[in-house]
Amino acid sequence: MVFNWIMQQPEMQSLAAGGPNSLASNVGIPQGSEQEAATEIARIVSNSVSSNFTGFDARLKGRFELNIQPTDFQDLLSSSAIFTIQTKKGVTLEWLRWLLEEGARPIVIGYEYVPQTGRGRSNSGTMKSGVSWRIKPTWAGTPENNFVTRSLINREKDIEKIIGKAIGGI
Repeated sequence: MVFNWIMQQPEMQSLAAGGPNSLASNVGIPQGSEQEAATEIARIVSNSVSSNFTGFDARLKGRFELNIQPTDFQDLLSSSAIFTIQTKKGVTLEWLRWLLEEGARPIVIGYEYVPQTGRGRSNSGTMKSGVSWRIKPTWAGTPENNFVTRSLINREKDIEKIIGKAIGGI
């Protein structure tokens, strides 16, 4: 369920699709790795789901805790080499961290993305001299508001089902 919620997010759809102006080409994901990157993100987030139920006391009070993603995203950010890119100049591009945490602030100064089929690592665009580059505001995330946190919006009924199954099929 969580896997699908993540994959339904516009950021993951753009990442998986690739092509000029996609998230994949904006961050320089090598052509052919786009779907793998999106799937790996969704897999890691869905595997991070954990729950803890303390049971009921004599007054039928209990505690249930459902965790869907650690708030520091370290399980995601440290898990796969596909989430960072080494440029020809030896610079490490932490594109997933940028997407999750940096918002729409400028990240690369002095360059901007130019969509162009057949160019760059993504085969869909390259960087050229310019003012700056940032994650597009439509994709940009902060620790409190990113594609992972947004994937949970309006999922209350689904989350209730998960909780019901976890505490005994309610």
